[in-house]
Amino acid sequence: FAQLYYSRWRTLQLPWRKSFFRGFDLDGNKYFESHNPLNPAKFRRTVKYVHDGHYTDNNVTPQWMSWLRHTKKDAPTLDELYAEVARIHSTRQNAQLVHQRWEDEKQRLAAPQQD
Repeated sequence: FAQLYYSRWRTLQLPWRKSFFRGFDLDGNKYFESHNPLNPAKFRRTVKYVHDGHYTDNNVTPQWMSWLRHTKKDAPTLDELYAEVARIHSTRQNAQLVHQRWEDEKQRLAAPQQD
């Protein structure tokens, strides 16, 4: 219900709203745009962290970071975020396979040669 509320109702750009919901990431952080009084042509982009505190580890994905810094025009979709998670997982698996092959090769070279 909360995701439906944020995805439908909070995204409407109603005149009395100060900020507009633009999306959320897989950790549950919420991203907003609001009017920028210093530069009316550009919106101000902010994030509201799930665990907001002084000593928390708040990680923002590169897709959302590029949106926050106005490098990317549109907010990332959930499909993009899931694709990034799958890419990271496959890269880690490939790295483990390469590491295992390297360890096997080191053991093979270290073994005494028998002729």
